[in-house]
Amino acid sequence: MPKEIYISLVGSLYQDGRTLFIGSIGVAAAAFITALWTKEAWLLVCAVAMPIIGYLRVLDVRRFNHRRESIKTVEAARVWELRYVAGSAATVLLIGAWCLATFIVSHDPFLRLLSFAATLAYLTGISGRNFSSPTLVHTQILGAAIPLSLALMVAGTAYWLILGVVIIPLLLSIKSISARLRRTLFDALISARDVALLANRFDTALNNMPLGLMMFDSDHSLVVANHRIEGLFGASPDTSRRGASVKALLDESARAQRVAEADVHRLTTGFEERLSRRIETPLTTTTEDGRSLSFTFEAMNGGGSVVLVEDVTERRAAEAAIRHLARYDPLTKLPNRTYFREEIMRVLVHTREKHERCAILFIDLDQFKQVNDTLGHSQGDELLCAVADRLRTVVRDTDLVARLGGDEFVIVQSPMRRADQATGLAKRIVNLLNDTFDVDGHQVIIGASVGIAIAPRDGIDADTLLKNADMALYRAKADGRGTWRFFEKDMDVEAQARRNLELDLRNALAVGAFDLYFQPLVSLRTQRIASFEALLRWSHPLRGMVSPADFIPVAEEMGIIVEIGNLVLQKACLECMKWPDEVHVAVN
Repeated sequence: MPKEIYISLVGSLYQDGRTLFIGSIGVAAAAFITALWTKEAWLLVCAVAMPIIGYLRVLDVRRFNHRRESIKTVEAARVWELRYVAGSAATVLLIGAWCLATFIVSHDPFLRLLSFAATLAYLTGISGRNFSSPTLVHTQILGAAIPLSLALMVAGTAYWLILGVVIIPLLLSIKSISARLRRTLFDALISARDVALLANRFDTALNNMPLGLMMFDSDHSLVVANHRIEGLFGASPDTSRRGASVKALLDESARAQRVAEADVHRLTTGFEERLSRRIETPLTTTTEDGRSLSFTFEAMNGGGSVVLVEDVTERRAAEAAIRHLARYDPLTKLPNRTYFREEIMRVLVHTREKHERCAILFIDLDQFKQVNDTLGHSQGDELLCAVADRLRTVVRDTDLVARLGGDEFVIVQSPMRRADQATGLAKRIVNLLNDTFDVDGHQVIIGASVGIAIAPRDGIDADTLLKNADMALYRAKADGRGTWRFFEKDMDVEAQARRNLELDLRNALAVGAFDLYFQPLVSLRTQRIASFEALLRWSHPLRGMVSPADFIPVAEEMGIIVEIGNLVLQKACLECMKWPDEVHVAVN
């Protein structure tokens, strides 16, 4: 048997001391009658002893109840059970002895019936008061049955013997009823313990969960709320436990300066709507101290809803940080390519709706690669940050500065009412970036080139505008750098021609379409050929003979000049091996 159940069963024996004393007084009164009637001293002794034992048992009951909280072990409870059994056994034996003595000293039918009936009446209380202890029940039944049996034997008449046979089922039923009541009490205590344990676990889980929890019934009255609600709402324990309405809860939260006063009506309406219509759409608010709360609604079967309240301040801050990282360049803190595309699309829509113009200024740093290679990447990063800071100073609040990557920056100038506004901005950018930069103690001059495309003249979508601004930038670099150029339609033709040239050049390298021509170099002293100079030539099926002045710069920009150089050296050396030893070859 579980410890707490056993202690509870023992405690049930000591629940009511008054019935003990009243029962003792009733039997003692009957004993006094028999003593006065017969003038027998033994009967008088029994009559006096009964209330004394009853009073002592009442004192023991009070003593137990005074120490009930300190009884925590089975051993301590067993001591008190034995004390109760001892007191009960003494009482029953005394009553049984009195009944037997009455039968011995008196033949008066009334006195015999009185003592017999009083003893049986006392026994009937066993099943109602002492059923929780089987030891006690057995002790009392035996303690009374033995003297009663002897008394009936003393009487010796058929009537008393019949009565003795009749009370046997009574004694057995007392034992059976006591056992059944004991099982009922045991089951009730087990159920109560399980319910209390479950309630305690539920309460512990409820009050230790990181979320606030409120449960509303179908009338929108608060049924359950955990301690977290008090912290989040600033509500008093009474308000969060006494069936408060949604408005009362929010009003108290506003008085506690948690929920903004101006937001109480919106939240109350939102709560009532979700509770009434069983809507599970979340509800959010920002408290007076800047925290963000999210309310999640979950409808319950049978009506009512569970509302979870979560402090999402940190989550929102993390989400904002992630959004910032996704949209801003971590080095310069400027908008990145993703954010730039979002903004340029928004600006273009606005431009079309307002019939306005905007300019895209594509900026490239002329000497950044040299600085990055000579001073190092950390100094290069510092230079990029300095460039970003300068660019911020030349734009308006309505303009956007972004870094596309590497040393490429772009500015969206919107609105642009006159073309000279873009010219003025480009001029300021070039002049500003031509000034000296102080990078970690090094004086650096990098310069910049700018390509400009105007919307909607040069394009109505972001990709077209960026492509055209890039072509204008290429023209600015080709014209000497440190300047700016507007996009012109012929640039697209030139760009397409250049792309075709790049494709043909790469294909020529792959198939070995380059030829070497050897120009003899004659010695003036000997008037003989001293060496040959290898000259690279490219004969294209459609272009004809392409000048090295046209394709060598393109090969350098494409990064394939080294491969072409290796090819030239290989062919020149193979050809030179066929010549006389005194003849050399030069490869430029």
